[in-house]
Amino acid sequence: MRLLLPEIFDLAQKAENDELRKQVLQKHFSPVLADILKINFHPDIKMQLPEGDPPYKKEGIPVGMADTNLYKEMRRMYTWITPPPNLHRIKRETLFIQLLESINENEAKLICAVKDKRMSDLYPTITYEFVFKTFPGLLPEQTVAEKQQVEEPAPKKRGRPKKAA
Repeated sequence: MRLLLPEIFDLAQKAENDELRKQVLQKHFSPVLADILKINFHPDIKMQLPEGDPPYKKEGIPVGMADTNLYKEMRRMYTWITPPPNLHRIKRETLFIQLLESINENEAKLICAVKDKRMSDLYPTITYEFVFKTFPGLLPEQTVAEKQQVEEPAPKKRGRPKKAA
């Protein structure tokens, strides 16, 4: 039986070092796993949904007992990445909530994190650099400026601007 994506990422997270982590991800590699990593880490891919977790019913569906899973539902991901022009924002968000309510709770947490490009919050050892090295060609090479922007967000300026004399 194929492991669900959160189970694969949990195994990778628990691995003792990057080499073992790499082996876990490569052993369980699938086009869906690649798509999830791409959506999360590729700088040019953005899901057209509001930030944060949407209000959905967290049913606590046991692993393997959900109506569907991310392997089956990835074909619908275009709905949120490059939505059809005639699909209204509210309909798009409603479809996303329906997806979250139809999959296992761990998969729902994963897809919410991926939507906001926060997968590394759930799995701290799975970073851009790690994925870039593990799956060459999956992600573009980051420039030095992009790396600094990811690591250190620009500080916010406070107070009023000073008047020129």
